[in-house]
Amino acid sequence: MIDSSSRIRAIIIFALVIPLALILGYSLATPLDFSTLGIVGSILALLCLPLILRWHHFLLFLSWNLGALVFFLPGRPEFWIFMSLLSLTITLGQRAISTSLEMVPPPMVLWPLLFLLAVVVATAKLTGGIGLGSLGGGLAGGRHYLLIICAILGFVAMTTHQIPKSKVYVYSGAYLLGGMTTLIGLMVPLLGSSGAVLFAIFPVDMATYESQIQSNSLTDHIGRYYAVSAGLNCMFYYLLARYGVRNLLTGRNWLRLLVATACFGGGLMGGFRTFLIGAILTVFFIFWLDGMLRSRYVIIPILALTCCLLALPFARNLPISIQRSISFLPVDVDPMARMAAESTTTWRIELWKLLLPDIPKYFWLGKGLGIKVSEMDQGVDLAMGGETRDPYSSFILTGDYHNGPLSVIIPFGIWGMIGWIWFIAGAGRALYLNYRYGDIELRIINTYIFATFCSSTVVFFTIFGGFYGGLAGFTGLVGLSISLNGGIKRAAKTNESALTKNERVRKFARFQPLLVDHSKLQ
Repeated sequence: MIDSSSRIRAIIIFALVIPLALILGYSLATPLDFSTLGIVGSILALLCLPLILRWHHFLLFLSWNLGALVFFLPGRPEFWIFMSLLSLTITLGQRAISTSLEMVPPPMVLWPLLFLLAVVVATAKLTGGIGLGSLGGGLAGGRHYLLIICAILGFVAMTTHQIPKSKVYVYSGAYLLGGMTTLIGLMVPLLGSSGAVLFAIFPVDMATYESQIQSNSLTDHIGRYYAVSAGLNCMFYYLLARYGVRNLLTGRNWLRLLVATACFGGGLMGGFRTFLIGAILTVFFIFWLDGMLRSRYVIIPILALTCCLLALPFARNLPISIQRSISFLPVDVDPMARMAAESTTTWRIELWKLLLPDIPKYFWLGKGLGIKVSEMDQGVDLAMGGETRDPYSSFILTGDYHNGPLSVIIPFGIWGMIGWIWFIAGAGRALYLNYRYGDIELRIINTYIFATFCSSTVVFFTIFGGFYGGLAGFTGLVGLSISLNGGIKRAAKTNESALTKNERVRKFARFQPLLVDHSKLQ
């Protein structure tokens, strides 16, 4: 016989399954419609809820660099934004049920982030609010605020759980290799109409696609493939984090070194100088932190530099996009590649000159990131008609300044800059302590994280950076380190007061022969 509890359970299951089956069957009448994909995605997410509750922390790390969108939500937010909010919600729910806290975000990093969050929210409130044009508001730019807020909330969700020691490289691999999904966007145009579903989840690299189909100037044929640089650099960085520079150079498995070299060289195909500079700085910091600059291994970069010098006369035979990537070096490259690179440098410098007089204006109260929809539509209309007064108006309007410090101080004033420097100092100290005093089995990945943080900071303040788009990169690195190490490691200290009386007596007895009895000398 079936007991009453089983009957109730069966009734509940049928009450949920039958309506879902009817909705799903009705929606599949138009399978390629985006609304149908949204309904199917929502149903699948509901069915996967038990798995999400179990693996939300891992999914958060997997999604952090994932090039995927939640296409069935308004505005098509990035998957990491969705997982940040979901993981934090699940964590808070678990904390409400269970009083035992696994971890608490360290104040050294949490307080500056909370200060930054307060500055961002206050600035948004005083400059018109957080507008979401995708929801029908009259103010756009809310997506930029959302990137900042979710980067901070995601950090909190990361650092409230410790990664098990047995899954260190599973989590770190998911975090780093997730960026390789950007390569899927390159394949979507090749699939035609059959790639509509992939296009909804993995966006096409539009800059690359447009450079291939248009030719409006002499340098348009020099395509910049962001997906190639980002995807292959993720693989290169994963090999550094997994094996370290020392093991790659001295290990018996030469295939790893070959793959790392191929990923580094393939990343140059993207045509971005920033990726090359960042990779070189990261390897340099790893050499320095591992003490390899004062060892026999220093001959390896010298040999690599010598090979590059010998190959300089053949630089013009390289693909044009690679020539653009190395055009900042004193090498003889194609004039078109050098012109394309120098034109973007000149353009940025002119943009910064226009923005410098605005710093006193927004010193105390920042400009914010809100954009009036009417102004944005007007700017688009002028651009389509070729009536724009200068090539910088659209970038100034959207806050895309291509400069790290300016992207902080103009939108959020001096208070934002104070919070940002406070965070960089606190995060840098936290990563240094984990590198210096972390467990020996985490030595390689702690060194990689600290080196990457240092190189990213140098690039942000000197070459290229964006606050609302780059904050997640910094908080993700710090969150990974804290979650791997179970917090911030400290130096082990000997507590003299903790010694027992007998231990203190034995310790003192070792020095008794050195003492002199002055009474006998008299």
